[in-house]
Amino acid sequence: MNTSLLPQLWLCLDRRVDASVRSWLEGAEDKPFAAMGAAYASVPRHVGRGPIVATPGERLALGACGVPAGLAEWRVDDLARAALLLGWGSRLTAADLESLVHSLYKAGDPAARAAVLRCLALTPEPWRFLSIAFCGADARERQCFEAVACANTYPAAHFGDERFSDMILRALAMETRLERVVGLASRVTPSLRRAVAEFARERREAGLGVPEDAALLEAAVCDTSTPSPT
Repeated sequence: MNTSLLPQLWLCLDRRVDASVRSWLEGAEDKPFAAMGAAYASVPRHVGRGPIVATPGERLALGACGVPAGLAEWRVDDLARAALLLGWGSRLTAADLESLVHSLYKAGDPAARAAVLRCLALTPEPWRFLSIAFCGADARERQCFEAVACANTYPAAHFGDERFSDMILRALAMETRLERVVGLASRVTPSLRRAVAEFARERREAGLGVPEDAALLEAAVCDTSTPSPT
């Protein structure tokens, strides 16, 4: 994890919460392992669910720390949950952090699961959470699917070709704009192009419209900032 990331998240939070909320968050950050789940679940009651409009300076600083799109798809509760989770992770063993992340995802409502998915790429050893990212990519809830598929560096960095292709096809079927998929251009392969062409053919044969983003993918006019998968 980038060592400057957690302080930057707290700076962003400080600009958006009052002193009483900050005090509660500091207390939550110090919770023992057994109480972390309850604290994570209660975050929206304390910080709300408002949108985040990052300043240019924040977008620049966050981008340097690996947070894409300047929190454009995050809410204040996502930001607070990320700060808590990464703060807890800084003092947990790798095994305990893995256990915590899995339990938060399993026990959470869609908003809580989405918050987990949004910050997977920011955790130490993010490859440990591949199964959770796959669950998000397969989720029925749009909120969870888009949390992993959109404005998130994790899939382009860690999904294999087949899994990444499946996610793109789901995005097309759900009419999720592909311009929101970070690093798509770096992951376009002949196999993915063929899959998209087959998707378009099946839609036409069924009398359904073909999303214009299918053509966008074929042209590969997408973000190229994310590295190839490890």
